[in-house]
Amino acid sequence: MSKLYGGKQPIMRDTVLTKEEGYLGPYQRKLKVGETQCLYFRPEDEGPFWLTPEERERKRFDILKEGTRTIRLTKKQLVQALEQKGIIASGKAAELKKLAENNGILTVFQEQKKEEGWEGKPKGMLQVLWERGWVDEQRWQDYTINGKKDTLLGSTIN
Repeated sequence: MSKLYGGKQPIMRDTVLTKEEGYLGPYQRKLKVGETQCLYFRPEDEGPFWLTPEERERKRFDILKEGTRTIRLTKKQLVQALEQKGIIASGKAAELKKLAENNGILTVFQEQKKEEGWEGKPKGMLQVLWERGWVDEQRWQDYTINGKKDTLLGSTIN
């Protein structure tokens, strides 16, 4: 899972909070025992808790930006593209790329740059833990992937 939302992380299945011990934290929480936690942002959701109401609306959907970025097919995508042409192949990515190019398959393409919105995207660790009551909303900036940051010492607490 990423810290915030979206990105390349997969959308995980919903989870039911079956017991309080270990699932729900000491801070104000959105969920109760027995409720189902959806691990992606639905259209009816308010959005990421750390954004202001104005930011939530502005960042709800992807925003196209000026320019493009280059995307290279992954090894898995190269294998799939070759299979669609009836070619069963395996090996190193460089070999697959060469084989794909020799068979008229584009291995690189341009994509419009965009700022990713939150609706329909996987929730990150921060949102999931906040909904369960494990994040102090007043100090959410202090949380890092490696643990809560001690603002006085500038180090991570484990």
